[in-house]
Amino acid sequence: MIEQLEYSVRFPPNDRFPLGQFFERKLTFEGGVTLITGANEIGKTLNLEIIEFLLFGSAALRGKADDYKGLRGSGIFRIRGDRYKIERTARNAAITYAEGGAEALTLAVGTKPVNARILQLLGYGLDVFLSLIHI
Repeated sequence: MIEQLEYSVRFPPNDRFPLGQFFERKLTFEGGVTLITGANEIGKTLNLEIIEFLLFGSAALRGKADDYKGLRGSGIFRIRGDRYKIERTARNAAITYAEGGAEALTLAVGTKPVNARILQLLGYGLDVFLSLIHI
């Protein structure tokens, strides 16, 4: 379960958005059902994409990693009853154990070590995750 999501990213100009787009968000998710609503092109799907990015790295991005300028994100996830903070940029990552008021314990730093640690914690990878959310 995700408890908190925070990110910022800038997309380059294109035919539809000649000035590009910039998103900066901080969301808190309460227990129960969460519904994300809004007009087209305001970033609803991007919220889910960033959650996938935090869990599984750049393989979860819909476009080329180079299009996600200045991408940085962090999230607090509850996995098997324990809280973890995952932080990522396009080139780096870190995961810390963030349970209760205890001082954070760094579990892994670097993209590959964090990816391996998350795979160990969840017990599945991006392919299974995507099949679960699209049921």
